Amino acid sequence: MATTAPDPTTIDVAPDSQSEIHQKLKRAKAAGAAVRARISVTMGLAGGALVVVLVTAIADAADTLNYASAFYCIGIPGPPLLLLAVLPTDRLVIYGVAVICCGVSLVCGYFIADEAQRHARRKRRPDKADWTAVQYVWVVGFLCVAAVMSSAAGLPPRAALRRMWMSLGAVYLASALIWGYVCVTCVNGMERGSPEHQFFWIATAELFVLGVASSTPSFRQRIHAALLARDGQISSAASVAALLGRNDIDHVKAEAQRKFYGVELSQVRLEDLQQSTPDPALFARAKHARFDEIDWFISHSWHDSPDAKYSALQAARSKFVAANKREPVAWLDKFCIDQTSIADSLMCLPVFLAGCKQLYLFCGPTFLERLWCLLEIFVYLEMGGRVDDVTLVLAPPEGTDDVDAYFEERFARFDVSHATCFDPVERDRLLATIEAGFGGLDQFNASLKGVVADLLKRAADTPRGLERSFSVRASTRNL
Repeated sequence: MATTAPDPTTIDVAPDSQSEIHQKLKRAKAAGAAVRARISVTMGLAGGALVVVLVTAIADAADTLNYASAFYCIGIPGPPLLLLAVLPTDRLVIYGVAVICCGVSLVCGYFIADEAQRHARRKRRPDKADWTAVQYVWVVGFLCVAAVMSSAAGLPPRAALRRMWMSLGAVYLASALIWGYVCVTCVNGMERGSPEHQFFWIATAELFVLGVASSTPSFRQRIHAALLARDGQISSAASVAALLGRNDIDHVKAEAQRKFYGVELSQVRLEDLQQSTPDPALFARAKHARFDEIDWFISHSWHDSPDAKYSALQAARSKFVAANKREPVAWLDKFCIDQTSIADSLMCLPVFLAGCKQLYLFCGPTFLERLWCLLEIFVYLEMGGRVDDVTLVLAPPEGTDDVDAYFEERFARFDVSHATCFDPVERDRLLATIEAGFGGLDQFNASLKGVVADLLKRAADTPRGLERSFSVRASTRNL
C-alpha cells in the first residue's frame, strides 16, 4: 500500500453513494432549520418583545410607577425566553446575547440610579433613604450581571451559555428577595392592598419561580426537548445538522471527500494501538478512499485494552480475507484523521460514517465514557448508508464471569454528562452538539439506552463468542 495519498481530484466517487449521502445531509439540514424555527424564532421573538417591555418599565418607573409595576409583571419572563432561543451550538449568537444582556444591565442600572438620585433631590417620600438604599442595591446587582455577562465571552460557547443561565437565575432569586422586602415594608411609599402593591407581589412570585427554573438545567432542557419532539420522538437528524453547523452541504461533502482515508488492517500493529496519545505519523499509512471503499468504521476507546482490541481486529481480518481474498480497509481514527486538525473533521463525521459499509463497535470497559464513541453510534444510525450491519465486540475486564450482565449493568447506569474527551474544548463542543440535537443530555441518554438495549438483545440471540454481528436498521426507531 502506498504511504502517500493520491490527489483527491483524481478519485472517482460512486454516484449512488454521493446521491444518497446528499439526501441524508439535506434531510439533516431541513431538521436543523425546523429546530431553529421552533426554538430560536419563537422564543426569540417572544423574549425580545418582553425584554423591551421590561426595559421600558424600568426607564419609566419614576413617572408612571403604577403602570410600571404592571409592566414589570409582563416583562419579567422576557430574559429567560430570550435565552431559551439560544442553542448551545450557536457560538456567535451566544456571545451576541451576552453582549446584549451586558448592555441591558448597564442601561437598567443607569435608569435606576438616576431615579434614586431624583427621588433623593425631590424628597418625595419620607422614607426616601431606605428606598434609595434598596434602589442602589439593584444598581450594584445590575453591574454584577454586566460583569458576569462580559466574562462569558472568554469561555467556550456551551460553558458561556451555562454561566449566563446561572447568573440569570441568581439575579432573579436575589431580586425576588429584594421585592419581597419591598412588599412587606412598603419602603417605596406604596399603599398596602393597592393595585401597585398587588403587582409587586405578583412580580415577586414571578421572579422566584423563574429564578429557580433558570438555575435548573433540566428545566430548560425539557423545554427544548418538548419543542424538538415530533410524533413523540426526538429528531436525531437535528443532531447531524448540529454537527454540520452552518456549513453548506456541498462544502461538507467536498471536505469529507478530501479527508476520507482508510487503512488496511495489515498495516495496524499492536504497538500502534498501545499508544493512548495522538501520533500524526500514523496518518502516513492511510490512503485516500472513495465513499464506497471502506469496509468498516471502527468505533473504539483509546483507553480500552490494546491487546484485546488487536486480537479482535486480527481475528475479524483473518475471517474477512478468507471470505473476500483481499485485505479489509477500515476507517480507524488513529490513522485516518489528521491529528493536528481534529476539530475540522467534526462536521465530516456523518459523511465518514455514511461512506463506510459497516460499523464495528469494540466495546470495552471505557467505551461508554468516550464522547466520540457515543456520537458515532447515533450518527451512524441516522446516516445509515447502503448497509445496515453492525459488528459488536464485547471486551470486559479480565476475570469477568458474565459478560452480558457486566455490559447490561454499565449501559443501565450510563450518563453522557460523565463522558470525556482528550481535549476539554472538544468535549464541550460535542456536548453542545448533543444538546442542540436532542434538546438535552437526559434525552440523549434515554435514546441511546433504547438503542443499546435493542443491540444487546440481538447479541444475546446470536451464538456465543467474542464477536456478534446483527442488523440494526430497526434500532433507528429509538432515536
